[in-house]
Amino acid sequence: MHAVLRKNQFFVQQQLGLLEMGKHFDIFDPLTQQPIIECRELEHRHFTRLLRILNWEALRPLHAELRTPEGKRVLRLQKCFSLLAVKIAIYDGNGGLVGYCQRMHQRADSFRILDPDERFIGELHSDQNNFLYRFVQNGQELACVSDHPWSLPQELRNHHHAYLLELNPGLAPESPLRLLILAALLARQMHSTNLA
Repeated sequence: MHAVLRKNQFFVQQQLGLLEMGKHFDIFDPLTQQPIIECRELEHRHFTRLLRILNWEALRPLHAELRTPEGKRVLRLQKCFSLLAVKIAIYDGNGGLVGYCQRMHQRADSFRILDPDERFIGELHSDQNNFLYRFVQNGQELACVSDHPWSLPQELRNHHHAYLLELNPGLAPESPLRLLILAALLARQMHSTNLA
């Protein structure tokens, strides 16, 4: 696992563009406000563009890579065209399968996290109180996502389409859950028109 993924806080900002055909994100270290990861969707073919224009996000294929500003790949998300379910494969920087995130049809705002053998690990779900999302495993909260200004550094409070991912400090630095949680959060954003 790349060292940048051992951090406990990630400030995620979506790039906005006119008639954008792919969703791109810049991820910063909230303490230094320095960019640490770039997330870019790849291969925007005509069929994929049509599905995006028609707002059929769940159907379209997905291929996104997360790289450091120096170009080192740290994570990859991939999904084929699907009519039935959104299940996105998550790979580490070396191409090894880490697990899957799967959107639940009965709860469109919820993603299940699965290990490489497709066993349930935990769930990223919406929260009705102070946070946008929480990641829960066996009743224990391992991460939360917030867009509230008071949870962000002063220099970052005026950004739109941005949020703060905070991982539980007790999560082991080498835990694959770090990759899975970040990937599930980005996957959820890529398959919707907004986060909330």
